[in-house]
Amino acid sequence: MRKKRGFTPFDAPDRRRGLRRRRAGFTLIEIMIALAVLALAFLGLVASILYATRMNAVNRETTAAMRAAEQAVELIEGNTPFQDIFSRYNLDTTDNGLYGNPYAGGTPGRFEIARGPQGQAIIVFGAMAAGTQPLFETLTAGQPVGLIRFPESPTGSLSENPPAALAQILNVGLPRDLNSNGSDGTVAKPWDMNVKSSYKILPIVVTLQFRGVGGAPRTVTFRKIMVAR
Repeated sequence: MRKKRGFTPFDAPDRRRGLRRRRAGFTLIEIMIALAVLALAFLGLVASILYATRMNAVNRETTAAMRAAEQAVELIEGNTPFQDIFSRYNLDTTDNGLYGNPYAGGTPGRFEIARGPQGQAIIVFGAMAAGTQPLFETLTAGQPVGLIRFPESPTGSLSENPPAALAQILNVGLPRDLNSNGSDGTVAKPWDMNVKSSYKILPIVVTLQFRGVGGAPRTVTFRKIMVAR
């Protein structure tokens, strides 16, 4: 049986070198782990910054679109007497009455939003002038981004009982008795009947459909109940 050699002073340097090597190995692993954790944290920070930047851009875009839709309604109210608004701005261009067709050269029920000299929104109901830049990129080539809807019957009359799909779009949450006669029938077009007090309230929905930040399809809707004064 071989006798085990005991510890001698000459073994000490070897033991210390081995211990240092083991300690150096553990330190390298710890550094690698720390670097990996820092890399993950950095990637998370970058992702958060990019997300916040994108959301800020989306919020600015939404605010601009909502303001443009509101501006379109203000323009409609400011340029046309209340009782002629429906007959002038509905989809039927044959009943525009004394105030003419606002969609001349354009698409009935739709409008474009041009970019002004200072980047502001300019509402265009007809054809845009040559060289005018749109403020929003349209989803479909040649189709204006703005859409105007009223509660209409399938025959084109102002209706207190519009089709279900249109009623869902309007979603005004108010009584449907537009002419205050106590019934939910059909309010005939004011110009056709030559009656200027047919309706007392007029729901209007303006929807903007455009290509937003990163090319994503966006839809912004503005609803208002216009009231006779």
